[in-house]
Amino acid sequence: MRGDMEWWKGARYNQTADEARKTCAELDAVIATEEHVTLAMDSGFEICRYGWIDNNTVVIPRITPNPICAGNYVGLYVLHPNLTTQYDVFCYNASGQYG
Repeated sequence: MRGDMEWWKGARYNQTADEARKTCAELDAVIATEEHVTLAMDSGFEICRYGWIDNNTVVIPRITPNPICAGNYVGLYVLHPNLTTQYDVFCYNASGQYG
């Protein structure tokens, strides 16, 4: 994958959809797309945390099953939450340099 994807958490699950976009902008990045997260998974990235992506959904990228991560789901687990619900965020920077 060209560029770099960053999982940004700060305190656990503390950002609404709008705050997530602002966090990425502060890092000189954009909120990741589903394609960015999927490409990162193809390169071995997985995590057991929900994070916002650009289409106002929340995802957990999973390569290996784990009963406490998205209920053992493997793949890109997607939620469609209320936009004011707080989660982490996945940011993407094409240059790989974060501010």
